[in-house]
Amino acid sequence: MENMPSKEATRRILKLRLADNSDASWRHYGKNDPYYGVFSTDEFRGQNLNEATLKEFFDSGETQIDEVLQTVRLHVNGGMATNVALDFGCGVGRLLLPLAKRFSRATGVDISSDYCDEAKRNCNRRGASNVSFTENLSALLAAGQRFDFIHSSLVFNHIPWIRGQKIITEMFQLLRPGGVIAIQVLHHQEIARAHRWARRARKSFLPLHWLINLYRGHHVFEPLMQANEYPLDELAPLLHRLGANGIYIQPQPKENCEHWAFVFCMKEVT
Repeated sequence: MENMPSKEATRRILKLRLADNSDASWRHYGKNDPYYGVFSTDEFRGQNLNEATLKEFFDSGETQIDEVLQTVRLHVNGGMATNVALDFGCGVGRLLLPLAKRFSRATGVDISSDYCDEAKRNCNRRGASNVSFTENLSALLAAGQRFDFIHSSLVFNHIPWIRGQKIITEMFQLLRPGGVIAIQVLHHQEIARAHRWARRARKSFLPLHWLINLYRGHHVFEPLMQANEYPLDELAPLLHRLGANGIYIQPQPKENCEHWAFVFCMKEVT
């Protein structure tokens, strides 16, 4: 069968884990199917990419960053500095590239070195020379770097809420006074209890997920795309405790059963 792995691949994956690890899944997509890992529709599978789909992909980043920065100016901090920006979970650079056009410098953060390498290639192709990369926020904190704007989109849904709180805390620590955070979160899913239980089971016991992959005609070991919720009634108080000012929540149109929002806030000027 086409979707069945080799014996060597089976032994390797069974040795690694039986519960899902979102970092490992993201690194898999960075190495094997990076554009699909960002937009999970078949048109962005590696074998389907062409000039038109890539233009659509990167144009969507330009539009999104324009909209996000307009919201910052209107609702959060109209005088935000445009010296240094950070995109957390930068992937192939879809949103990092437009940030590099609008800020003096931009930094992409991604745990996947393969994603960072592809983003670097995209930056080089488009002449973006004011961009740097790192695989974690801790290195930036240790180096004493600070940012005027920190952005993240389609990332935290891959990260469990408990771990995400620590990451958001680090992001806030990296802000300069008067700096702004804009993060996109999945905050609610309208799904039945049985469906919710099944998702948890797939995440906790990967063989179940592999069987579902086979049933759907996917490669058996294609990683799970987690859909972690970030409850707004817990996220907003967290930001307040960190010292956020002017929290602004922008709901987004519901997609299927999923409710998303962009959450903006400014670090208080002391």
